Amino acid sequence: MQTTDPREPVFFDYGVAEALAFLRGKGLPWEDEFVSAAVQVRFKRVFVLDPLDLSVSAIHDSLRTEDAALRRDIHALILDVYAAIGAQPIQVPAASLQNRLSLVLKEPFDSTT
Repeated sequence: MQTTDPREPVFFDYGVAEALAFLRGKGLPWEDEFVSAAVQVRFKRVFVLDPLDLSVSAIHDSLRTEDAALRRDIHALILDVYAAIGAQPIQVPAASLQNRLSLVLKEPFDSTT
């Protein structure tokens, strides 16, 4: 079994809070287990990346079916869910990959914070 070093940062693409936001955005109910998991899982830092403009040269696939309005709504829901569970998300503005990465890596990642 492979493990990670607890002193090293680990990044997750999505958490339970995002799943709840996507469910709400699609008008689907929240299962009690999802809400319970969202409250129990604690991250040292939560980064929420502002949506990119996907209207230009966007790659369309079967997973990303949301239009711009729904993407904005889901983004707001993600922020709302994190606030409701006591997290203080750090918003990362829409920018190039390098600029976003630079902003995220500027945050301290020591084991005490």
